[in-house]
Amino acid sequence: MPKDNVLLINLQEDQSKELAKVLGNNTCRKIMDLLSQGEATESEIAEKLSIPISTVHYNLQQLLKGQLVVTDEFHYSKKGREVLHYKMANRYIVIAPVAGFNFREKIKRVLPVAVLIIAATAVLKYIYPTTLSSVQEAGIAAAPMMADSLALAKSAPVPEAMQVVQSEPNLALWFALGASLALVVYVLGDYLFSRIK
Repeated sequence: MPKDNVLLINLQEDQSKELAKVLGNNTCRKIMDLLSQGEATESEIAEKLSIPISTVHYNLQQLLKGQLVVTDEFHYSKKGREVLHYKMANRYIVIAPVAGFNFREKIKRVLPVAVLIIAATAVLKYIYPTTLSSVQEAGIAAAPMMADSLALAKSAPVPEAMQVVQSEPNLALWFALGASLALVVYVLGDYLFSRIK
């Protein structure tokens, strides 16, 4: 179904009041009933319904504002004036819920934050790269102490299997995990709060 064929109305918007007023108007309903059979000009509507043309004009303006009637075609009268042809808009009217959790809208709102998290993670990864260093590279005396505790001679070389590998914390990974968790908690909290309301 094309998006143009749907008229989405939220009950809290002014458009819903205008639409209710138009649908409650007896003359508007008569005009819509006539236009459901085919298109017509203002003078043709006035003649067929036996109502003044000024009343027809006013009610058609209300129907146009409510997007229930459209004017796609026109012709020129003998006096050179543009005469519009009115017809019913081929639309479904959908009344949206007043309030609630809209997952799609929530994703649209948090998507920029998710992009910022990814960008900040990349910057942190660039600034603080994760490095691995062995005891020999760092010059730490932990390996000889381990050798002492195992009753090896101090002069004996430390086997490679016993070398301690020290790693720095991966700041980028921890930042990404923390920020993503905060984002998930926010969305879930907002969802639960909207359900309680």
